[in-house]
Amino acid sequence: KTDFSKARRFYQLIRTPLSTIAPLRLNGWPNLYQLFETGEFVAYSVFNPIADQMRWLEEQNPDYALAYAESLEHLAFAFEGRTFTGKLKSLQSISETLTQDMAHRINRVFPVPLHQNYGLNEMGLVATKCPEGGRYHVHSEGFHVELIREDGEPARVGERGRLVVSRLLSLGMPLFRYNTDDVAVATDQNCPCGRTLPCFGEVIGRYSRIAYLPEGTLGRVAILRNALGSCPDEYMSGLRKYQISQQQDLTFCLRVLCERELPDGFGQHIQSRWSAQDPDPPVLTIMRVADLSAGPSGKFQDFVSHFMP
Repeated sequence: KTDFSKARRFYQLIRTPLSTIAPLRLNGWPNLYQLFETGEFVAYSVFNPIADQMRWLEEQNPDYALAYAESLEHLAFAFEGRTFTGKLKSLQSISETLTQDMAHRINRVFPVPLHQNYGLNEMGLVATKCPEGGRYHVHSEGFHVELIREDGEPARVGERGRLVVSRLLSLGMPLFRYNTDDVAVATDQNCPCGRTLPCFGEVIGRYSRIAYLPEGTLGRVAILRNALGSCPDEYMSGLRKYQISQQQDLTFCLRVLCERELPDGFGQHIQSRWSAQDPDPPVLTIMRVADLSAGPSGKFQDFVSHFMP
């Protein structure tokens, strides 16, 4: 029998903005505690200084941890190559795109399974990312997903398309062919894991943000992300956050938030990768900054552009 007064109070608690001073403690996991027994749920604000987050995580020593993708990467940078020791069994990345480079960097510090799903506030959990094939398997018992090109036709394998989702089980407010505004890559359905669920590939971003970018922009961003991912550890020591910025004159700026001055090898490595495949690349400036703040929701964009609305 459901205790609705208790459920209502629980919902009010988890909707309360987190204090940057005290953690939030609950006796069970949100949304799950009424279905089966869980352990304690403890939340800590990502707006706290990264050193405090590290200390808190080590003190709590959780079995499972859930956070924004960028927050997990921020922690990985802060641990500076040290392996997190404890009873951690898995990580769950939410809300932001988790790139392969980010996942590799996080797993070097937290050597446990790292999961990410694709969901919508309007519909719930739509798909789960496959740890073997790297694509998203659609929960087809409740959803139908299409990838639609600009011309309205289905995207072919390797093409990008807008994610259009139909919710099959919502009787109270059914949504059919709902345009999520997210852009993803179409894949074939032969996932290496052997699962036969419908699937799609990497989620590129929001159409409303990337549609206005000059041609070739995302390729340039990928070069920078790959350069950061392949940068030797000794050059990255002291790095805490980074943000790629495209300026009005089409030049780029790599903003870095550092605990201390980065060695010269960092800039040399990034610049060499930037110009390796193009004899006349856009100008790239590397700038050390005092702050790289997330938005009001706590989400952080590792790429921003003058051309984004």
